[in-house]
Amino acid sequence: MVRAAMALDNSACTIRVLSFLVLVNLVSETKGHVSLTYPPARKYALDFLDNLRTTGPCGIPKGLGPTTSLVPGSRINVTWSIAYPHRGGYQLNLLDANEEPIYNLTLGDGFIGSSDPTRRYQEVTLPTEECRNCSIQLVRQAGEWSAGSCGQYLFWSCADVNIASGASASELCNGFPMENGACVCGKPYSGTRCQYKDDCQSDGDCSGRGICSASEGFYHQRHCFCDIGFFGKRCERESSIKSLSLDLMKYTHTDLSPRFQLLHRILHREQEIEVVLKVKTETWVGVGWRPPSFRSGCQHFPQLPGTSLGSTDSTSEPEVTSEPETTAEPVSCTGSAKSCTDASCPYEVSWIQDPTNDDVTFTVSAQVQSTEWLALGFSSDQSMPNTDVYLGWVDASQNVVIKDRFATQKSEPTIDAVQNIYNTSGSFVNGSTTLKFTRKRNTGDQSDFPLTDGNCWYFMMAWGGTYNANDGSASYHKQRVASSDKICISTCESTAEPESTAEPESTAEPEPTGTCGRGVFAGTSDTTGNTPHPMDCTDMVIGAARGMRSWVGDYYTRGRSTPQRDGFYGGSESLTAAGGFEKDGYTYILFRRKLKVAERTDHEISDNYMNLIWAQGQDAGSYVHTPAAGIEVEANISDKNFYKPDDLKYHGPREHRGTRTFNFFDGNRENTAPPNLCNNKWGRCLDNSDVNCFLVTWIYDTNQITFTIKAYLERDQWVGIGFNENPTMPGTDVIVGWRTENGEAVIQDRKATAYAQPPLDSQQDATLISSSRVDSVTTLNFSRPLITNDKDDISLSYNCVHFIYAKGGKYSSNSISYHDNTPIISTKKICIPCTGVEEPSTTSTEVPASQRTNVRSEFKITNTPWDSKLGDATSQEFRTLADKLHTALLSLLTSIPGFVDVKILRFRRGSVIVEFDVIMAGDEGAVAQGSTAALEKLRTEGQLAEFTVDKDSVKLVPAKAPDEKSTLTVTLIIIIAISAAGVLLILVLGICNCIRNRQQTEKQNTPDDYVPMNTTAGNRNTDSMKLSYEEWSKQQQEYNNPTFDNAPYTSLGSQSSNPYTGLGSQSSDNLVSKDDSGTKEQGTFIRHFCE
Repeated sequence: MVRAAMALDNSACTIRVLSFLVLVNLVSETKGHVSLTYPPARKYALDFLDNLRTTGPCGIPKGLGPTTSLVPGSRINVTWSIAYPHRGGYQLNLLDANEEPIYNLTLGDGFIGSSDPTRRYQEVTLPTEECRNCSIQLVRQAGEWSAGSCGQYLFWSCADVNIASGASASELCNGFPMENGACVCGKPYSGTRCQYKDDCQSDGDCSGRGICSASEGFYHQRHCFCDIGFFGKRCERESSIKSLSLDLMKYTHTDLSPRFQLLHRILHREQEIEVVLKVKTETWVGVGWRPPSFRSGCQHFPQLPGTSLGSTDSTSEPEVTSEPETTAEPVSCTGSAKSCTDASCPYEVSWIQDPTNDDVTFTVSAQVQSTEWLALGFSSDQSMPNTDVYLGWVDASQNVVIKDRFATQKSEPTIDAVQNIYNTSGSFVNGSTTLKFTRKRNTGDQSDFPLTDGNCWYFMMAWGGTYNANDGSASYHKQRVASSDKICISTCESTAEPESTAEPESTAEPEPTGTCGRGVFAGTSDTTGNTPHPMDCTDMVIGAARGMRSWVGDYYTRGRSTPQRDGFYGGSESLTAAGGFEKDGYTYILFRRKLKVAERTDHEISDNYMNLIWAQGQDAGSYVHTPAAGIEVEANISDKNFYKPDDLKYHGPREHRGTRTFNFFDGNRENTAPPNLCNNKWGRCLDNSDVNCFLVTWIYDTNQITFTIKAYLERDQWVGIGFNENPTMPGTDVIVGWRTENGEAVIQDRKATAYAQPPLDSQQDATLISSSRVDSVTTLNFSRPLITNDKDDISLSYNCVHFIYAKGGKYSSNSISYHDNTPIISTKKICIPCTGVEEPSTTSTEVPASQRTNVRSEFKITNTPWDSKLGDATSQEFRTLADKLHTALLSLLTSIPGFVDVKILRFRRGSVIVEFDVIMAGDEGAVAQGSTAALEKLRTEGQLAEFTVDKDSVKLVPAKAPDEKSTLTVTLIIIIAISAAGVLLILVLGICNCIRNRQQTEKQNTPDDYVPMNTTAGNRNTDSMKLSYEEWSKQQQEYNNPTFDNAPYTSLGSQSSNPYTGLGSQSSDNLVSKDDSGTKEQGTFIRHFCE
């Protein structure tokens, strides 16, 4: 137990109060943050309760407690927390049971304390009369802002009190006993009235697994900084993260800013996400996420007593477009958006309103050729179906075509029956096309989305497809980008809450209707109402580290108030592991949590895009406020070191916070992906100190391929990857990149034509995704289409190429010097899909050939003219069309059970008939069902990317029945051939037998003086005439001098004594023919055959 003097000490600077955090997004920030800590504020003790968005005089209604007992006439020290040192002063009032002010505790009608914006306490004397069910109200000015017609911009906070005699010791000591006139507080409470609660008071409160630490100075809260392997408020939970050694190559890297890196991976077996925040800071860091479907109605959680849900009509209540500002200025009549965050982007759109006639004129520019189109669309959900589209082009003759269209599905948008655009113009100059057109904010056409107040849309930017000037058709786009947030084109005559000139904000909570201080959130559910502020209803994880220890917590925020741990809203800690440490000027915060959730304070992480926000604290001694806050303009502040390490207050400048649309599953899908997905790598990188580090990894789907390159580099060096069908530099399609000293990254698409610097492509098809640098290893993550339709790019769709890796040259803005090291060239060609890769993928889902069935099918595409080259499977025309169709078919059919792949076989005239195989896996029934479903899906869709399919032409091609006549003929031929061979063999054997018998007879009748050639008289032996045929044949082979070749020729017609010479009295041995070279014995062949 801890004793505290009952008498209130004037040195209240030792009072511990709650500390707070601000997380905001890239285009908006949260300021204010004022809340009573003693007496404690009403539940829920939110600290962004202002006179624009909440109902006065307290912002939170009565009914949830707590109620503090006070003694009439006593002197108390009222304390509060602030996370932003606003200009201006404060006022303390006593409110009666009806919340009417009855007494100014700060003794005057005005505000006091404006000279010290960091002051957080005030001693007051309570009235001597009892006041039951009353409240103490704190009102704090934010003098750098204005509330427009509502006057001063104020924040308020109320604490419910009973000022009455006879209160018990327990009531006066927050439930604890009193001894000798002093409250005896139990841990973790402290203060003269046991009014302050910390996570810990000493190291012993941290379960022996950490230390209890607090910020220095007046304003602080004690936290347990836990050892690695433990987490929780008191380090009571054991963490599976037990090592400071991180293999960062296991994670997907995303640079949220030059100082803030997000690394994450999905643990599919555990159904968890693991996140590492690596931030260049010595203070707190945080990240949060929310489903994109949420609207302002989500702020009705938690439900407050006496409040009613707002209207479902999001236009019934105007929205505050920003923080109030010092001067009221009209909303700008102009605006712009780009396809990237760089100074120069491949696509830009701007607009200007004419407030006199409700016209909006759009100017759209993109880096496209005169043969390509560009388009602007308005969408409610960042997808192509149900999008209002304006598409056009400028040809080489400067002819301008712009059409008002509407997209009902993922196919070419149809041209509207009524064209509601006018004043069209355009130009094509130096590889850039510009289109200009005007339309009304509300055209009255149901095919045109209204641009009136309250109607905000995602801007869809697409470009790069080709067009047919004759029929106005347009092929599939090469690039498409959706704005990360909805864009509103508000009435520029309005003087409603103007935007900050320093940091404009997106639309947020609704503005109060009727009387100021009576705001109501629009919507009746999480998904109804107005566009929310990026902080609204956000699930967060926040942490800080000191040395090798850390605190990490699971947080939630209802609105712009400081995020609080989930328990504040009735939830619980959902992290399954956490930890952190500091190293080399970086703070590392690690955590895991389940993908699925069971509480309202947590949001499920699924394979969908979410709204992501991130932030880090102000740097100690280097704080920034825009406009300047009280701490910058006042000289007599009591806490000059207002922002301290790990003190959870306002984040500061733009580079300390941001927002983006993010899918945690990108690059992290389970290894049971469909066959058209593949993960591969080439090279190796041991760690961030490996001077030989070179690693290229890639993943791809049906349209895009995403590369990650790692290299050990100096700060001023570049790295590149090339693709070539030959292992040489000339002809190589090259992508190079680098990361600058200030954290900016560059990716460039080039083409090597010789052993010299590769020039930049006129069409840049590589898109930077993220970058990082850890120690001396630079990592670049970028994507490009598998097929770019750029003559300087090599297709990576169903193609095998050599990969060429180079690094080490210097770079400037658009120039690179010669590489310092000899490029590394893959010894084998690397194929996409993943066959022939030097390091095979471990995630292959290849179906064995024995389990596949090819189902022959065909269909006709009607918007592609026949080209005779399409009949040649080796032509570039064939390959290009086959690649496009293959990609489109994969995208369409992947979801069908049993589907493996498609194979384009051939094209036929009329217009173009595509013959292809649908490759299925499974038994006969599954194949039949799957192939039928595939063709039905193709028939129903009627569109494959830019290709229009004749639905009636989609059909199976039956296998050809055997040709019976042809089969019979072949059979007869075989029988005849075998029979003829048998007859010939019999004939030859008969002749051989005749010859043998004849030789035996001749030898018996030969005179004794006859000596065959190569024989002497001494060797004559009549027994030799009795040799067997086999012995005789062997003898003849040995001497290589057949006797038959030296036999005397017999004239034609002469008689022979050989009994086997009956064929016209001609011996078979004596058949001769004469030609110009003399005579040639025909029987030699037969004799040799018989031998």
